[in-house]
Amino acid sequence: IRTTWEGVQYKLPLLYKEDSITSHLLGTHSIATLLAAYTVARHCGLHPDEIRQAVAQFQPLIGRLNPLEGIYGARLLDDTHNASPLSMHASLETLKALPGRRRIAIFGDMLALGDFSAEAHIQAGREAAQAVDYLITRGERAALSAEAAQQAGLPSEHIIVTSTHEDAARAVQSLLAEKDSAPTVVLIKGSEETRMEK
Repeated sequence: IRTTWEGVQYKLPLLYKEDSITSHLLGTHSIATLLAAYTVARHCGLHPDEIRQAVAQFQPLIGRLNPLEGIYGARLLDDTHNASPLSMHASLETLKALPGRRRIAIFGDMLALGDFSAEAHIQAGREAAQAVDYLITRGERAALSAEAAQQAGLPSEHIIVTSTHEDAARAVQSLLAEKDSAPTVVLIKGSEETRMEK
């Protein structure tokens, strides 16, 4: 599996007899979806070339690991459509896989997790500590991720806790404006209701 800003490329298992499929979807977690689509299409009688061509045209949806150009030459990963522990893990893994010298994550709250909410935010912070150079959080629950990231080894001066969209935006803009910042990758992630795309 190869992940770039153009998408993923996956070498198919031998049973398919073709070499690989390529898609503009980001993240190794999308391979299962692509394989399912490929298998169903083959079962329906489509030729492998037709399937590969169709899969190669898939584009990320808005808010679902959608790559965007940012300011100061940064690349953004807009994953603001929703957030769950599993999607948080997948987006951090994608962030780690993409080329970039510096990685920043901006986390909003993950909502609708019930009694698992605190533990989910703590786990996200632990994972972020292993994946990012800077963590910016926005929201009360996301602040738990910041605390957990620090406990997991991310230096406190690389963690910024905010309560508003504007403060989070100013924090990342300040980091991106640093002279030695390029190339930087910024992941933006939170539940839909937190409106992290702002």
